[in-house]
Amino acid sequence: MPFKGVSMIRELLGQFFLCAATILYVTQLLPQLHHTLMKRAGSDLSRTFMVVMYLGYFLDYIFSIVQDMPIQYQAVAVLGLFQMQLWLLMVLCPKKSVMHQIINSFVIILLATLLVSNCKQNVFISDDIFILSQTCFFSCWLIQCRNSTYLKKANSLNHLMIWASLCAVYLDYGAAWLLEWRTSYLVCAGFALIYHSIMQGTLLRLKRKEVQITL
Repeated sequence: MPFKGVSMIRELLGQFFLCAATILYVTQLLPQLHHTLMKRAGSDLSRTFMVVMYLGYFLDYIFSIVQDMPIQYQAVAVLGLFQMQLWLLMVLCPKKSVMHQIINSFVIILLATLLVSNCKQNVFISDDIFILSQTCFFSCWLIQCRNSTYLKKANSLNHLMIWASLCAVYLDYGAAWLLEWRTSYLVCAGFALIYHSIMQGTLLRLKRKEVQITL
């Protein structure tokens, strides 16, 4: 009986961690959008980082449609893509109004959705699409970390966005462990946890130095 109680607690805690991670994945770019709107992007923000991250979101959304993933997965994918696309347009076309950028983002995603939905029966490499999207999510942080380390600053990145992206990885791993997902996933998630701790940790240290210098 006690073992059953422990299993129930693990299940509830695992589901809580999973929901928390999902919320962070959906909202992590919101502080960055506000930061960019207020300060604009500086030279320390790598455009390659943004394009690679955008490609990751775009491929993940395509994967969700092609594989007929659950509506929750598709919602997270499309909201993440919308925010990433809005951020990219705000940086690349700073003179245009935010409303104009929002409309452009909506139209682009709508057209992409219609195109992929009509052609998904002809896509046979969905696993490769998923792997490529995850590769983009991994490599983009390395690109930005290298750029920020070289310039010794990360002014254009919002610290809440960095923290949210890192916490989401920890919560995701915690959910995987508590819910006893397959070993291969736990190994990959563990590697991701270490990798993102190094990448985002480096950026957060740079942000802390900026605050100390300001003070």
